[in-house]
Amino acid sequence: KQHSLTTTAASESDATWIDGGKRIAFLTCGQLWSMNADGTDRRQLTKSEIDIEGYIFSPDEKKVILIKSLPYHESIKKNPDDLPLATGRRVTDLMYRHWDHYVESIQHPFLAEVTTEGVGQGIDILEGEPFECPMEPFGGIEQLAWSPDSKTIAYTCRKKIGMEYATSTDSDIFLYNIGTRETRNLCKPADWKQPATDMTHTRT
Repeated sequence: KQHSLTTTAASESDATWIDGGKRIAFLTCGQLWSMNADGTDRRQLTKSEIDIEGYIFSPDEKKVILIKSLPYHESIKKNPDDLPLATGRRVTDLMYRHWDHYVESIQHPFLAEVTTEGVGQGIDILEGEPFECPMEPFGGIEQLAWSPDSKTIAYTCRKKIGMEYATSTDSDIFLYNIGTRETRNLCKPADWKQPATDMTHTRT
């Protein structure tokens, strides 16, 4: 027999068992919530300044990865602040569009602590890097994974921008160490160099 656990008008998605199967975590209205397995005792876990688009708890449930979108102006430059109604776009590089949308934001994974009072804003594990994770156009939370000991995070990323991004499908798996905040590429040696490519010539 099936029955609805929620009756709110808002959309609710990404349900996941937590707390040993006693509670269910889910997303609604851009925030992470939890409730008992019977739908009672709803609790808002996050008060994120940016909408949360995906999440994955660590095996020990002491931390959680939160996926958030950040403004991105590498290929499409930001319009002047004194022109708030401007709809034109100044494109200076590839890759400025994916299928049905312009690339004016990119997703980044944030690492947040889970406490009895809820979940914090988290730290951006790709802070300062102009790369997306998960990857466009079809990537999701499945492109990130926790180690069994909850000490490292593996994620897939194509660390390229512009012309290199537009002409390559070469993504790599990276390992982020929570303790040291260091990242290493698991797919290429540390001294690997990108082969030179002449973009003015194509093969037929």
